[in-house]
Amino acid sequence: MSVNCKLTCRKVLSVLSFMLLFQFAHAQYDFSGIEKKFDAFKDDIGKNFVCLIYKDGKIIYKKEVEGFDARAQAHIGQASRWFVVALVMSYVDQGKINLDEKVSTYLPIFATYGKKYITVRNCLTETTGIKSCNPSGKTLEERVDAYASKCDINTNPGEAFDYENIGITIAARVCEVVAKRGFEQIMNEKIFRPLAMRNSSFFSESGNVNPANGALSAAEDYINFMSLFLNKGQFKGKQILSEKAIEEMTKIQITTSMIKQAPKPVVGYNYALGTWAIEAKDTKATAIASPSMYGMFPWVDICRGYAAVIFPKSGNGESKKATLISIKQFIDGVIGDCH
Repeated sequence: MSVNCKLTCRKVLSVLSFMLLFQFAHAQYDFSGIEKKFDAFKDDIGKNFVCLIYKDGKIIYKKEVEGFDARAQAHIGQASRWFVVALVMSYVDQGKINLDEKVSTYLPIFATYGKKYITVRNCLTETTGIKSCNPSGKTLEERVDAYASKCDINTNPGEAFDYENIGITIAARVCEVVAKRGFEQIMNEKIFRPLAMRNSSFFSESGNVNPANGALSAAEDYINFMSLFLNKGQFKGKQILSEKAIEEMTKIQITTSMIKQAPKPVVGYNYALGTWAIEAKDTKATAIASPSMYGMFPWVDICRGYAAVIFPKSGNGESKKATLISIKQFIDGVIGDCH
């Protein structure tokens, strides 16, 4: 047998071995019944959507419907907030931001207008106490300065949860000040590029950046982001966030007794940092989710070791809690019990 023939045979055997391993990895999970779930809830999910399930470093299920694929960009609404929290935590890791430091340390205007007791943690847990208002201003600096100077305090910071855009927007502005660069630039540098999120951005044609609700992303990108919670803050061997940061982001920070109002899909759940604790044990979330008003539903089941996202092109409004619970319970049954 010639040398070339031997090399060719080895290559063929290698490819066949890889294919067998690939098939085995996917064969151990039977998701065939999920199609019935999608069909039953099609009015809620929409007709153009992607579903991805990630476990053990790979995608174990992919469903792309009506030409909408896993790299296609769409608005993600409130699911944008998770990105902002991760950005803040990257600066916490560097020692440049302290969650329990007063916002006025970074933005002195808050002390000038009687809001010196608001902390960065209050911003990430929606407990700033600032009354909802609609300040004018195109840049983050202009809008956040208006929150400080023109919006009243409704409750003491840390006392009540109010699901508004205020806190997360202030936190984004703190990051700008600390980094001495614009929000979009630092989000790309610290989160999107390191996580190979090539189809994610906070770009706005109007130039009015919206950290709380304004991100564009793709199902594949969002899975990359959520994989951090299953891989101790690492992505492809690179440490993006510290283990300590991941632990902080999955601690229950706000209990239901403090929550004044919440999106319908997550009513009755506690809150972590930028996400909802849809399952928990003691003070630790074992499953976290960040649903959006566009029908997108991303979640990480830390206990069972998987992440999943239902990503519609344009949802039919806010997803129904019963729909999300039903689909998750089906996937949980396929994956198996907690570790």
